[in-house]
Formats: sequence, C-alpha cells, structure tokens
Amino acid sequence: MVLTNRLLPFLVRRWKDEDVLTGQERVGLVVSTSYGTGREVLVRATEAIARRSAVLATKYGAAVIYAPCSYLFPGAERVEADLKERVFAEYGVKTHRADSMENTVQEARSIASYISQHNLQHGHLLIVTGEMHSRSARWIWTRVMPKSKITVTCVPYTWEYQPDQPVYAQRGPWKWLSANVARQTLLWTPGIGLRIGAIHHRSTG
Repeated sequence: MVLTNRLLPFLVRRWKDEDVLTGQERVGLVVSTSYGTGREVLVRATEAIARRSAVLATKYGAAVIYAPCSYLFPGAERVEADLKERVFAEYGVKTHRADSMENTVQEARSIASYISQHNLQHGHLLIVTGEMHSRSARWIWTRVMPKSKITVTCVPYTWEYQPDQPVYAQRGPWKWLSANVARQTLLWTPGIGLRIGAIHHRSTG
C-alpha cells in the first residue's frame, strides 16, 4: 500500500512527458486516444480522455479526431465509436473517425492517414492521453507525423487502469506502468522502434 500511495505517484511524475498548456496554442485537431471499451460502457481512461478532449476542442475551437480499438471483442470498434460520439455530442464538438486500430502505433498511423486523405488542415495536434502512456505517445506521434507540431496533455494516471479492463496490462497501476516502460524500451531499441505496431495487447476477448 505504501508503494502504491507514495512511490507510484513519484515514479509517474518522473516518467510522464506532458506539455504545459497556455491557452494560446493554435490547435487544429484534438486527438482523443483510446484505451478500448467494455461491451456496454467505455473504460474509465477512454471516457476521461474523451471528455477532456471535448473540453479542449471547445476551448480551442478545434475538431476531435479518434480511431477506435477493434480487437477487444467482435464489434468493439463500433461500440467504442458509438459511445464516444455520445460523449462528444454532449459538448457539441465536431468529430472525425479514422479507421480502427489495435495499438498506439496503428492509432497514430490511422489518424495520420485520415488527415492526409481528407486534407484536414491541422498543423498543431493536441494529443490527449494518460500520464503513464504520455512518453510513448509523444515518441510515436512525433515520428508518425514529423511535420506536425505535437503537444501532449494528460488525464491523471489514476484513470488509466481498472480491475475489469479488457486489456490485461491495464488492470492494475503497476502492471500498466511496467507495460509502458517495456513499450518505451522497445521503441528506443535500434531496429525495433515503430515496428512494435505489429504487436497488440492481450484481452479477455
């Protein structure tokens, strides 16, 4: 308990890679990242990120773009998209749905492809994710979209895990932190990097 209450917040503060928002940023698109969904409700992280994304989109007069996760169970991408659109509708923000994906690399590539195909004027992308995931998110996005300005903002790490998460690695704080450290190590490894896009998390199916 002491490790979770004291050491974990310290490690997350050292690990996360987040920008300070001034409110003066000229944001073109807000990227609402995905942690997947349950069959009837979004997982806590995905909903928290969706709501944070909608608030920021309203603030900056920008649209939200997202790519739903497909592998958790049959039809998961449709369920996630429907549930997210309900959240975004509460705030009245414009949305763009990219093709479905299975991990962060695929998510970034799917959204980048959508932006290119639809000639969306973005320039400055605001990536909304969780604190534990922020370091990998920035590393991936700056390489998938090297000509775009990337800004990262986070929801608290306490939203990033839950006992009934369909993704095994996201069922506890230490599991999820360890998974993010392992992912980043692979991203930094010569010859691997973005090739981890061929891998996806395990789920209960």
